[in-house]
Amino acid sequence: MFDNYRDSQFLAYSLILNSVKNNKVSHAYLIDGNNYFDLDNFVLSFVKLLICPYNYSNNNNCFNCNKCMRIDNNNYTEIKYIKPINNIIKKEQLSELQENFSLSSIEGKRKIYVIWNAELMNDYAANSILKFLEEPNDNIIAILVTSNLGAVLPTIISRCQCIKLLNFEFDSNDSDKKIKKIFTECGLNLDKVNYLELANTAVDFVSFFETHGLDTILFLKKIWYNNVVERDYYRFCFKIILYFYYDILKYKTGSNISFCLDYKDKVVEVANLIDIFDIIKRINVYIKFYELLNYNLNLNLLMDRLVIELGEVL
Repeated sequence: MFDNYRDSQFLAYSLILNSVKNNKVSHAYLIDGNNYFDLDNFVLSFVKLLICPYNYSNNNNCFNCNKCMRIDNNNYTEIKYIKPINNIIKKEQLSELQENFSLSSIEGKRKIYVIWNAELMNDYAANSILKFLEEPNDNIIAILVTSNLGAVLPTIISRCQCIKLLNFEFDSNDSDKKIKKIFTECGLNLDKVNYLELANTAVDFVSFFETHGLDTILFLKKIWYNNVVERDYYRFCFKIILYFYYDILKYKTGSNISFCLDYKDKVVEVANLIDIFDIIKRINVYIKFYELLNYNLNLNLLMDRLVIELGEVL
């Protein structure tokens, strides 16, 4: 059931569900599994959401529809799965898919193909799927799934709507313990660095940007650089910011915030300033810059560029 992922994958859940409800489904999705333990079932539930005439989100909405059951049994004719053979996806597999999907639909309005481990496509297969993606058919939806986004061709990534699944699991409702866990995961020493001061800096930065926009770049020394001085500090602060926006998204859609419990007032404050789609845009920018921290880039220039890109999605 897709509703099962409302809490554990709230960002992906909201993004996908809103696109379906607003009839703005993309022709191609690239799902970065991020080692999420329930990836297979998430993708299966996504497929059901796209196919079921009742906009499947839970069993109570299906009534007498048998399509979800047929999808479970792998005998729904308009869905095709491509999986690696001996750790390779070959051009021949995709050529057969394209030939099959060139025929008229036997049932339903949509055809869906799922490519598992998309990073394992060889060069011929990747070029073949590129041509398919470049000339999208309104009735055909691609779902590419990967566990290694860095190994997927940039030209493929650019033609898909990318969805990065969260892999954040906590066994405590104590906000302080959650922040400490992220802090230590980022390789920081609790005895040497004030983790709460850094967390406050991250949250305050979001509040400042949402009220000052691009002018934030003029105040970076005061509100950021004085406290966030090392690459691991950046990793920690960006993670806190992602969780913060994640809780804003939950608050906006009527769910209980689950991480930034100690910052509830600021969650509400920022939530009143922006809409759901703006939140998702912000999150995508922060995910991009979090990944850029893996490269040896000048941190001050990186932060300047972050503010500029955030300003572009205002």
